Amino acid sequence: MKRQPESSTATQRSTVREGKRELFLGGHETNFYYSQDPDYLIQEFTANGNSNGKRSSKKLVVPALRSGISCYLFEHIDGFHIPTHFVKRLSDTEMMVRKLEMIPVSVRAYNFSVGSIPERFGIAAGSQLEFPVFEYYLHASNQQVTWVNEHHLYALGIATPDECKQINRLTSKINAVLRALCLRRKLALVEMQLEFGRYKGQIYLGDDLSPRTCRFGDASTENGVDVNKYSPKGDDAEAVYTELLNRLSLKI
Repeated sequence: MKRQPESSTATQRSTVREGKRELFLGGHETNFYYSQDPDYLIQEFTANGNSNGKRSSKKLVVPALRSGISCYLFEHIDGFHIPTHFVKRLSDTEMMVRKLEMIPVSVRAYNFSVGSIPERFGIAAGSQLEFPVFEYYLHASNQQVTWVNEHHLYALGIATPDECKQINRLTSKINAVLRALCLRRKLALVEMQLEFGRYKGQIYLGDDLSPRTCRFGDASTENGVDVNKYSPKGDDAEAVYTELLNRLSLKI
């Protein structure tokens, strides 16, 4: 999953006016706006990262589905006392979130041999791993993404050993909780990409939990897990996201 740099808190960024709301940070298919409370932001799911005031119902279908999936999964893991930036759903395409000081690192959790795993380690593509693999990727200001380990983060002053312990613990718990949910829905959590930030001295999960950051597979087939079932390309996104949301929320 390729990641476009975005964050719910890049405080060094200047703000601009968009309509009647003040844009805090614009990103790829997601915008963050200031709210009336300085501790919270409004996260908006968009089709192209900039709504430009155009909110036709057709253009909002896929963002609304992404938002619905993300809200459902945040609400689910909240029941397991996992600290996240999610506060509540505001509309079909918006949710209120805590304003985190984001750590410029993403954690990729692999449960199946996908992406670069088969080539790097000689594991059959699409096969399930015996144990989840967690990898750190540093997001530089020039948009370069580099595979790093915890000691890089210590040496560069990006995160402390205690913060990395919290991130590892949260990643493991989130992975276990979502894998269990998927198992009950005859789905598979193939891989996911998580981002974390600081909020009042604690590490919280940020970003979103949708097919943009998580890959879900279909485990109901006779030939094993279809790891690409819910990775839509092009015009089939609406149908694929609708089916995924319905399966997650037990509507089918």
